[in-house]
Amino acid sequence: MPYAFSPSSSSRFEGSFESSFEEWLPGLELTHTLHVTSSPDLDAVTSVLGCIKDDQDAIESWTITRRGTVLDQRITLRGISEGEVRLLRERLTQLDKKLKVRLEHQCNRRLRVTSK
Repeated sequence: MPYAFSPSSSSRFEGSFESSFEEWLPGLELTHTLHVTSSPDLDAVTSVLGCIKDDQDAIESWTITRRGTVLDQRITLRGISEGEVRLLRERLTQLDKKLKVRLEHQCNRRLRVTSK
C-alpha cells in the first residue's frame, strides 16, 4: 500500500494530501463542515462569526438551528485547505469552553459553473 496512514506518517502526508487530491481523484474536491454546538444565545453566533470572518470567502453555507436548549451551527467550507480548516477549528475551540466543535471532511464532485 503506497499511501498507508499511521500516526508516524500522518504529519508527513498531511501537507501533500490536498495538493495531490485532484490528481488522485479527478473531478472531485474536498469540502469541510464545522459543526458548532452551544447554548442558545446570539453571543455564540457572533463569536463564531468573528472568528471565521477571515475565511468568509470559503463559506458555502451556514445553517443555524435551535433544538430546545442547544444551538447547532453547521458551516460548510469549500476552497480551503485541510490545514487551514484545522487551524480554524482550533481557534473556535479556544473561543469559549462551552462551544463544542466537530470537523467533518467530505469528498464531493466539483461544482461546474455553466454560462448561459
